[in-house]
Amino acid sequence: MFRKMTRCEKRLMGLAFAAALMAFLAYIPSLKNGFINWDDNLYVYENPDIRALNAGFLVKVFTSYTAFNWHPLTIISYALDYRLMGLDPLVYHLTNIILHAFNTFLVALLVFKLIESAAPHWAGEGPKPDGARPALAVSFITALLFGLHPIHVESVTWVSERKDVLYSFFFLLSALSYLKYASQGRYGSYASALLFFALSVMSKPMAVSLPIVLLILDYYPLDRLAGLRNNIWTAGRIFLEKVPFFVLSVLSSMLTMNAQKSSLASIVVVGFMT
Repeated sequence: MFRKMTRCEKRLMGLAFAAALMAFLAYIPSLKNGFINWDDNLYVYENPDIRALNAGFLVKVFTSYTAFNWHPLTIISYALDYRLMGLDPLVYHLTNIILHAFNTFLVALLVFKLIESAAPHWAGEGPKPDGARPALAVSFITALLFGLHPIHVESVTWVSERKDVLYSFFFLLSALSYLKYASQGRYGSYASALLFFALSVMSKPMAVSLPIVLLILDYYPLDRLAGLRNNIWTAGRIFLEKVPFFVLSVLSSMLTMNAQKSSLASIVVVGFMT
């Protein structure tokens, strides 16, 4: 059932793990941090909803807004942290760091797969027996830059930005699943891509851009749209594949706009009352 990994795949996994470990270690000091009074109160330490992980809680997070946003999976992740260690900030920061480390690992895999599609000889497929070395090096360096770049500091060290690292995790998994579907044609991989995308938009609406990203990947490096002029049916099928993704994007966008409207209404009411 499970095929044996090739030597190249083992190296890739090792390098991806090394990059993830370095990203994890870089953020260890943030475990000493506490909560801050900028949204952390709304999401965690003054949020009574996360203290009861039951059916009623699940219904509420899927049918209401938290801090004028709809991202139920993020709130569920806080509830899981609370179940583990209550309001100890350490567990919330640790979860963020672990998610960021996983994202770093996935970035290495994604970059290698993209190179494999665009330049097979760089990934060890072709006339050069050592062709995998450039692809492995680029994948490792890219993942390391992703994991250690200061642009992620806020997302990783601020508890309320859990939604960033969580949506990115599922976003990357969805892209990897789609690449597998595009290369192997397995509908199980397509279903996985759609499921991970749904989880991503439920973590943060920012994920709505994924369908466009998939179309870009179809054009390059997958080259699935090469026959657009010659085979309109094939092109139509490729665009039809994206319909469920776009439907989820539209639904998430509508929920987000509604949440922001409720936010604006609240600001107007408070301003009028004061």
